This record gives sequence, structure tokens and C-alpha cells, in this order.
Amino acid sequence: MENREPVQIGAIGTDEDLKVIKTFSRGICLKNAEDLTEETEKLIHMTKEVAAQGKPEKEVMEKMKQTFPSFHYVVVWTMSTYELFQASLERSGISMPKCRVLALQDILQTIAMDPKKPLSFETALTEAGIPYVSNYLHYSKHDAQYLYELFRTMYSRYAALTEKETCIVNPRSRIIHSPDCRYAKSGQEENGARKLLFSGYRPCRICGTEKEWRRFQWEPFYKSAKKEKEPEDLRTLPLTDQNIRRICGIFGLKCKIISNVVLITTSAGEWRLNITEDQVTKVFHENYRIGRSEFFKKSKKWSEGFHRQEIRTDNFYDVARYIYYHDRDRIRGKKNRIDFLFEKIKKEAEPCRTIQEK
Repeated sequence: MENREPVQIGAIGTDEDLKVIKTFSRGICLKNAEDLTEETEKLIHMTKEVAAQGKPEKEVMEKMKQTFPSFHYVVVWTMSTYELFQASLERSGISMPKCRVLALQDILQTIAMDPKKPLSFETALTEAGIPYVSNYLHYSKHDAQYLYELFRTMYSRYAALTEKETCIVNPRSRIIHSPDCRYAKSGQEENGARKLLFSGYRPCRICGTEKEWRRFQWEPFYKSAKKEKEPEDLRTLPLTDQNIRRICGIFGLKCKIISNVVLITTSAGEWRLNITEDQVTKVFHENYRIGRSEFFKKSKKWSEGFHRQEIRTDNFYDVARYIYYHDRDRIRGKKNRIDFLFEKIKKEAEPCRTIQEK
């Protein structure tokens, strides 16, 4: 830890209902950017030149303190992240507010898989169905957002699954036991909820190792990696909701599943796929240019504003791959004069549309 320096910091502040109220993101200048190796540059999405352009560590941490003067909980993926954050504050002469530190990796190891098996951040996002872009991982601004979504999603799911279950709480040691744990001392009331795992309480090492707290069955990273190495394996997967999200995650596509329709969103537009018996039967793509009559229409059918896209495959993996390259190339292409005119017309028409709706 003595030789480690932060190059980025990203944080999200929420209220008690886990609603976002503040965000913070900064690049931090390294003392010597030449210490960066090629592997580290790829990992953090920074070159030596960019790393040298960040703000001084003390200045960034003072801004962080101004943005978040106090907080009750700090959620990190691993404790090493918190230790790096704490060391940075100490070097800047800033004291850490009293708070509870939650390592989300440890919590998910308890409720979703064997604690002895490794759980990567990317595996957790995939298994939880959190849309993410692979190229954005290890970039603090995006990691903070993914971490927030992962924590909120898993907290709500676990709270719902264990709503009617109780546990025995030791308020002094902040250890929680199953009701029949032999290490639960007499006199402790059975008034705790199992979701206390997400509030800084840790399970008893005895009853916590007997699958007492697990409610999800996730696979370790290395098993998932072996499955995804061969493209033909992905093409033959049954189209369950989990497999659809996994395939979309590989290509960085955001998806929403409604019955037998998959809604896919990219940075260039939207797609709608009809699924029947593990095959893609129809593909609709959002119109690039919207007609005036269609733009001012109050109620539309679900397919209006879309056109049928002919793709010579019914395999979901191949269709997702096609969408990825189609929209990637579209973003890279330069806009011509006509495109700018259409965008200008759309912006000017927006106030008229608002008045009509009112």
C-alpha cells in the first residue's frame, strides 16, 4: 500500500432510500507518471500523458471532502480500495468521518456463491443482470455507477427474498446468527432482518458457512470464462433471460426483456427483437429520421417509428453482434450537412410539440 497511488476517484452519494443525490469524479496526477506500465495504462484507460494532467492528490481530496462532508456508509468492491482511499485522505491531512465500510464482494460471496471461490466485479455485474460496457470497467466514474447499481439491485432482491426471515443480532459485535446457531447467546432477541448484511453486519463464521445466508447460485469467474471462450457455445445457449443479458453484456448492449420481445439500446439508437422458440423472428430498428406527422403523434403503436431490418440469421448471438458493429460504424461515420439540418429541425420542433401536448 505504501507505493500505491490513486489515478482516479469516482463516488456516488445517495439518501436513505438509495436515491442518487450527488456524484463526484476526478483524475489525480501521479507523482511520477513514468512509473505506469503498459498493462496498467490499458487497465485504467490512461496514457502517461493523461495521468500527468490530473489534479494534485490533496486538491482532489479536499474537493471530495467538500462534496461529501459526512457520510454513514462507504461501499467499495474490496477493502483494498477503501485502504487506498483512506491512505490518500491521510496524506492530504483530511480525517475520515465515522462510518461503516461495506465490501460488496464479501457480501455477495456470502449470499450468492461459495466464499472460497473468487468473484470478479464483471462476473457479479453479469450474474446480477446489470448492463455494462466492458471497455468502461476500471474507469472510476463508470465503476462507481456500476457499483451503485449492483448494490441497490442485490440489496432489494435479497431483502425481498428474506422478508419473512429473521436472525439473532449481537449489537456489540455486529454479528448476526441464524435462529438455531449454537453460538447465539441467550438474551439476544430474534428481531433482526437478514438484510442487515448490507448494513455493516457480518454473519457468524459457524452458521454463515452452512449455506444459511445464500439465496443465489452464481458461478465463479473461471467457469463463466471457459463457457464464453468459444463463440459456438454462446450461439447454442437457450434464450433464457439470463443468457440474453449475458450475450448483450458481451457486446456492451443495454437490454430490457418484455415477454417475447427484447428491447436493445445502443448509443446510436434502439432495436426491438421478436423471439420465438430460441430464434429471432423479426428485427426492428429505430428510424434515423422521423417524419413530421409521426413526430407530433400523441399515441403510437409499439412498432411505429421503427422499420423492419432484414438480417440473414435467426441466431440471437449473431443478431447482437450485427447490432454492435452496425451502430459502432454509424457512430464513427461523420454527419453530413443534411443530418445537421434534420437535427436542427427536430430541436426547433420540440417546443411546439410540448405546447401541443399541454
